[in-house]
Amino acid sequence: VRRVEVFVSKTKTSLVLEMLKGLDIVHGLTIMGGDQMDTLIFRCKEKHVRQAIYALGEIGVGIEYGLIDVINLQMSKPRAGKTQKQSTTRQWSTTERQTIEEIFEVVDSSIHLTFDYLAFTLVAATISAVGLITDSSVTVVASMLVSPLMGPILGISFGYLIGDTHMMIKSIRNELAGVFVTFCVGILAGMFNLLGYHTEDTLTSEM
Repeated sequence: VRRVEVFVSKTKTSLVLEMLKGLDIVHGLTIMGGDQMDTLIFRCKEKHVRQAIYALGEIGVGIEYGLIDVINLQMSKPRAGKTQKQSTTRQWSTTERQTIEEIFEVVDSSIHLTFDYLAFTLVAATISAVGLITDSSVTVVASMLVSPLMGPILGISFGYLIGDTHMMIKSIRNELAGVFVTFCVGILAGMFNLLGYHTEDTLTSEM
């Protein structure tokens, strides 16, 4: 369930209010007045957020005027959209999807050059190196589960799709940083292997 807060000037409140009242996906519609702006608050299911934001955008909210905040609710009682007699048949629709803004926040949270990103990259590279030296395909595959390098790759792809050059540049930079860390670990592992600590063949089948 999402809580949607719409901030608009008092001159636009009636227009937005009438539009929201006409949507059956809007629940618990409330108005909070301010000195210069009014806040319209309502709940809706996650799958309906995109439809609600699109309807608001049709009348200019979030584009020409106003502000829209979408807040994730851990619990809501009674549940949004719950009625006395609820059909047990699940209604499926191809329009049930996240908004671009929600996807942006998810992707953006995984592309930053943080300590966790570098640490997980180092751990993943080390696990992969051990798997190559010990000729263990299971260990090599396991390193992929730890590696965070897919985050910047998603950032590059999503940034290209939405035309966000800043996200693309940041993702490419951080991806190259992760690759550099992995390359350094590979060099150290190769030196370790050549120094004679590995008594079998220098090159394993996994290499």
